[in-house]
Amino acid sequence: MRVDELLRASGVAGVTLVAGPWDARTVRDVTIVDELDDIDQAATGCLAILTRHASSRAAGYALDVVLRKAGDRELAAVAVYGSTTTSITAIRLADRSRVALLAIAPDRDLSELSFELEDTLRSGADAMLRRILTVLEIIGDASQAPTEGVLAKAQQALGATVRLAPMPDDAVSVPVMIDGAPDGYVCADTDDAAVRVGCQLIADSVARAQISLRASRRAAALARAEAIADVLRTPIAGVDGAAKRARLLDLPVDGRHVVVALETVASSDAGDRDALLRRATAQLDELERGWHPLLLDETIVLVRMTASQASARAASEVAHALLARLAGGRGSRPLVCGVSSERVGVDGLRAAADEAREALHAARSEERVNEPFSFDRSPLRQLLVELVSSNAARGFVDGLLAPLDELGPARAPTAIRTLHVYLDERGSLKAASRRLHLHPNAVAYRIKQIRTRLEADLDDPDLRLAVQMACRARLLADGQRPVTR
Repeated sequence: MRVDELLRASGVAGVTLVAGPWDARTVRDVTIVDELDDIDQAATGCLAILTRHASSRAAGYALDVVLRKAGDRELAAVAVYGSTTTSITAIRLADRSRVALLAIAPDRDLSELSFELEDTLRSGADAMLRRILTVLEIIGDASQAPTEGVLAKAQQALGATVRLAPMPDDAVSVPVMIDGAPDGYVCADTDDAAVRVGCQLIADSVARAQISLRASRRAAALARAEAIADVLRTPIAGVDGAAKRARLLDLPVDGRHVVVALETVASSDAGDRDALLRRATAQLDELERGWHPLLLDETIVLVRMTASQASARAASEVAHALLARLAGGRGSRPLVCGVSSERVGVDGLRAAADEAREALHAARSEERVNEPFSFDRSPLRQLLVELVSSNAARGFVDGLLAPLDELGPARAPTAIRTLHVYLDERGSLKAASRRLHLHPNAVAYRIKQIRTRLEADLDDPDLRLAVQMACRARLLADGQRPVTR
């Protein structure tokens, strides 16, 4: 208890503050001093009561010495029998040493006064413990209750206004520590030991609740991400089951979907991908709610699902803002990004994921760094994306180009690119040679070999168009940039 609290307590009478601060130090104990030199043996925080014998000697300079020694020992107060008047020097010494100088009424019995003070201190300590225990009970009983309820009950128990604040404020401010850093403060407008302990208990409770809540949210987000990944990875025969499991998690897989695919320009290991995924997740939470980040075949995929027809922020705008934040961070790496168009339903979700990844490959091949790339302005590209995202269409493309694939991984891509340019130039060897930077005779030789292998009549318009589309779809699926004019 502070000196003022002790003097105001019921049962303590006949003691008056003469000089010095009444709230400088907490009174921890009461000791009786019969000889002035005994002041040297008093413990820190004591209220030293000078007997009538010692008080008679504590006058003038002797009182000044007592106050200096009390300050050195960090006593809370010195109580002297006598009048309530004293010298200017003693007043100044009491203030400077931060020791309360008290006057005891002449009619007060020393034994009774000592007993009253000690009894009041003990009852004050008991009351303090009861306040702290009440806060503990509130925290224990309200483990599932909102933080506001805990604060309302705790401030009643502590006798102080207790609140959560973003920055330190008021007489007491205890940080809510999460992951080694303050995440707000528990503040109180009154400072005493019970309030400080109570605020610390509340701060610890709030931190545990926040950590538990964040862990629950992370677990729920991980479950949703896994459900979306299952819808995207599962072969077509099992899509209905994967979609049903996603619906159980309240994922609107039958709604509207946009997908953003994200990778670093340079190759990265699993640790780098995980770090980039965490950064992207944190930034998305600030930019726009409703995105589901996940890893799909070593590519970061961000899926936005909306169940209603309400307008949403353009995905390309969100991707622009996200890339600006990710590219601006310390130690950030150049990124490539693909953005899908908006699709509807489960099949649309799968198509959007394929489109975003194909746009990512195109961004890489066209060296579009730190800017989102999409096929929105290229109807042909979107048609090709539909081809490469369909199992049946991919089988058709692979069947048409199978004879060229038999040339092996080193020669087949060259043959397909040559055929693609030749068909794009409507069979003109001269135009094809310019785009391929080859002699027309070299192009003619390659086309002759290709015709022989394909065993297809490239002069047939329908077949020629089918082969031309197959070549473009294959180049897009392999992440290659078509040879432009």
